[in-house]
Amino acid sequence: MNIQDLGAIAEIVGAVAVVVSLVYLSIQIRQNTKQVEEHTRAVRAAALHASLSYALDTRLSVSTSGDVASIYARGMENPESLDEIELIRFRLLMASIVDTFLNMYSQTKMSGFSPETWEAQANSARRVFASNGGRWFWSAYGSEYNESFRKEIDVLLKENA
Repeated sequence: MNIQDLGAIAEIVGAVAVVVSLVYLSIQIRQNTKQVEEHTRAVRAAALHASLSYALDTRLSVSTSGDVASIYARGMENPESLDEIELIRFRLLMASIVDTFLNMYSQTKMSGFSPETWEAQANSARRVFASNGGRWFWSAYGSEYNESFRKEIDVLLKENA
């Protein structure tokens, strides 16, 4: 066996090693892609759960306290009828409600939640902003929210007009 024969054998061994390496790398890439997709789904599910928990907490604060429910109901009908402390409490409650909407809107636009997630919340937002208290809150405090969300809520307000 001469040097040329050894060189040919080395080339064949090298080619086989490259093919084996490429197969190994493709398997690793597929496994990594699958793990990233599973992680992304888990993160989205956790984010959705957190958003829904926040909304539930806000609802529970109204439904479990007669005092808060009364302020909410009267504020939604006519915020000017509330005394100074009640108006502060109503404003904070409305901020929590609108922040929940903002969270769902942002998660849908930035995190890949399905569009139906925001659409379900948009229906609730329409009801909130159709009220006197919702319009009062939005006209007084809407500027505190980002432009994209403000535009979205303004569209909902126009739909209710």
